[in-house]
Order: sequence, then C-alpha cells, then structure tokens
Amino acid sequence: MRLDIDPDELRASIAGNYEAVRFEVDAVSEHLADALGLRLPSPLVVFPVFDAIDVAETAETIVAAHRTPGIGVGDTARRIADVLAVVSHADVGLVARADTGDDVIAILAATVASLRGDDIASALAAPNVDALRKLIPEAAEAVREVLLGVEIADAVAARARLVDVGLIASGTSTT
Repeated sequence: MRLDIDPDELRASIAGNYEAVRFEVDAVSEHLADALGLRLPSPLVVFPVFDAIDVAETAETIVAAHRTPGIGVGDTARRIADVLAVVSHADVGLVARADTGDDVIAILAATVASLRGDDIASALAAPNVDALRKLIPEAAEAVREVLLGVEIADAVAARARLVDVGLIASGTSTT
C-alpha cells in the first residue's frame, strides 16, 4: 500500500482530523483474492497487475467483491475498454491513474464513449474535447458515477491543461 502523506505528518496536524477517503492496493493475479478479502474502514480500489490474466474477468471479479477497479491511462486501449465495459454497468465505478492532463482528457472521453456505446479505443486516441465541453448535466453526472477519480502526480499541470481546453473554469477547484 502506498501512502500519499506520512502518517506522522497527519497526526501532527493542528486540525487533528484525518480519514482515509479510499485505500488502494496493486495486486498481481496470485494475490488478487487476498486483496479483495481486505476489510478496511474506507472503500478499496484494486489496481490489478494485468499480465496474462483476462482483463474483463478480473474486473468482474473485483466488481463482484464490491470493490472498485483501478487502471492506468497508459495501459492498453483494449484493457481500458474491457474495464470500462464492466464498470459502466456496475455500481462501484473506476479510479484511473494518469500522467498528464491529456491523459485525464483521454480517460474522460473513454468513459463517455463507454456509456454511449462508442469506440473506447478511438476516444482514448483522439478525445473529442468539444463533445466533453457540451455534456449536459445528467451526462456529466453519469460520467462522475463511473469515473470516481483520476490520480495524477502533477495536479497543477493537469488542472492547467483542463483550463486550457475549456473543461473547467480557471477559478474552479478540482478537489
């Protein structure tokens, strides 16, 4: 398990209030059952290490355990499409890991494509930013129900990119 902040730093906080929003675990196929068996006080996101395993079947297993699958935007379009095909019709959603603001745009477009039944690989390769800007509120909410979060190391740069293409207003918070 990776922590994004030192627990001692949390304990030393003046506010003194901290709570995990979600836990994440990266799991190779032979440890997937162990990962799914974890009992934690917050939701668990399982990032399976896709090697020789069936991606859709693995995503279905994670969803059936009432856990949230995770995937990196840099993974193959086929794997992302398989995971989105499963979670688009489930109640647990998906968490993505992205390297850039353009990756965030790509996973947003892929999520929209999965909900519409469009070609996910094409949406990943060439996101239609104009279509993303024009999503009606109900469609945007549907995207948020599927794509629960996108983790990115450089949130400032990603936010700047989203502002640059007009997906968020410059004065809008992304947290």
